[in-house]
Amino acid sequence: MRLTQASNISHDIDVDHVYAGLLLQCANGDVLLQDRDNRAGIENAGLITTFGGLAEGDEFEYEAAIREAREELGLDLKPEDLEHLCDIRKTERDGSSTRVSVWIVEGVEPRSIQVFEGRGFVRGTVR
Repeated sequence: MRLTQASNISHDIDVDHVYAGLLLQCANGDVLLQDRDNRAGIENAGLITTFGGLAEGDEFEYEAAIREAREELGLDLKPEDLEHLCDIRKTERDGSSTRVSVWIVEGVEPRSIQVFEGRGFVRGTVR
């Protein structure tokens, strides 16, 4: 579903946290993922993950995705640049629940992004 109106997305009162993750898709179909820093105290340290982060305050998940793209990658996205892929409910180690909302951004040129968080990005093909 391509996001066209904010009214298409609602706040989720059944979870403790909302995470917005970004799959960056290149023109040739490759996907860019974040190579996380490998330091103590960092969530998913040393792993390959989506770019993104937790929604802040009353942010909708698409707003969090746009903010995280700007903060982590220097990308200036608009709501219509996002395509919703899926939502996944995750139980955290502390027992709290997180809804992971995954968004695709198509047509990303790897040379156009700057990674401000993590060790960089990993490029691969999804099969």
